[in-house]
Order: sequence, then structure tokens, then C-alpha cells
Amino acid sequence: MRWLAIGSDPMYVQYFVKGIGGADFKMDDAFATVLHGLGIISNWWRATKTITPADVQTQLTDTGLDRHIHDYQAFGPQTPFISLACGCVERDVVLAHNRVHSAVDTALEFATDAGIRPGALYYGWVVVGQSPAVGIASISEAVRELNVYRRWSPFQPEGEVTAKVHVPANQISRVEWWDPRDLHAPQDVHSNTRFVDPGPLFNVRDLF
Repeated sequence: MRWLAIGSDPMYVQYFVKGIGGADFKMDDAFATVLHGLGIISNWWRATKTITPADVQTQLTDTGLDRHIHDYQAFGPQTPFISLACGCVERDVVLAHNRVHSAVDTALEFATDAGIRPGALYYGWVVVGQSPAVGIASISEAVRELNVYRRWSPFQPEGEVTAKVHVPANQISRVEWWDPRDLHAPQDVHSNTRFVDPGPLFNVRDLF
């Protein structure tokens, strides 16, 4: 994991990997996300098709975020939130052992439905707040951070940072297409020539 000085800044850049798959999801669809400049959009936007800034503000609530994390089966088709894997350390007090959960492994399991279908991994970055800011669409939530989100959650080891509504295409560096017949390496990779490196803007945390 790469750490660049965090200091006391109220925000930082977090690199992520996002797994996307589905029965009708093809490699061309995955690469078109960045080729056509669409980026990653939430299920709510996809279902609604047309949204306004006023609509966004009504969707970004604490209750909605909690349902996105803990009631995804029911809320997922309409969620304005986007789950991003960033890695997590789970502490086992009994065994005095820290277990590292890889962001790539988490995203790949979701994208391929645990290895039964092809899927895509998206690598990119978002801006994350040091404190909860659910109503601010441009700031992602560090729901994996126990010092920020203190409620116990069975999903905390997934290492999630939660984006809102949309991750712009120019924040996605590359897209990998994975075939479950060979999960040692991606079948194909599309690098985004329009990717904007965030390095000069903020402190940066890498995924692990």
C-alpha cells in the first residue's frame, strides 16, 4: 500500500477498483464506459435516465447509504450510491492477527459472480472526506473506516468507499476484462487516454 502524507487535510484522493458484471454485460460494453466518456453511473441514474441537481439532493441521505450497504438486495436497483473496493484490514483480537482483504480480489469476485461469468474491473480515483458528508455528491464516503463509520457491519471487510451518482470517465485509468476460465490475468485491457492524474491535487491513498 502506498501512503502519501495525510496530515490534517479534510479530504484525500483514494484509488479504487470497481467490479461490474452481469449476464448481458459484454467486453464492448465495459470498454465503452470510458471510450464514450460515460463513466460509472449509479443504478438510480440508469433507471431514471434523466436526473437534475435537485433530484440528486433528495437521493443522498443517511438512510439511503445505510440501505445501500445493508439492504442492497432490495435497494440496489434504485441506489444512487456506487460501491468501490479499496482494500481493508480486519483485526482478529483473539488470534492477535491482522487479515488483509485485497481490493482486487473483492472486486473480481463481484464482477465474475465468484468465477462463473466474465466481468470487468475499473481502476480509478475519487475524492474522499475524512468525515461523513453524505449530502455532498462530489465527496465519496469512507464507509470502511471504523473511526468514521463506527456502526458494526458484516460488510466492513469488503473495504468499501462509496461514491455517489457518478464516477466521471476521466477519473478511470483503465478497464480490464476478465474471463472466469483464467483468473490469473485479464483477457484484455483498455487504457483510458483521457485519464486525468489526481496527483497534483490532494494527498493520495492507494488501494491494496
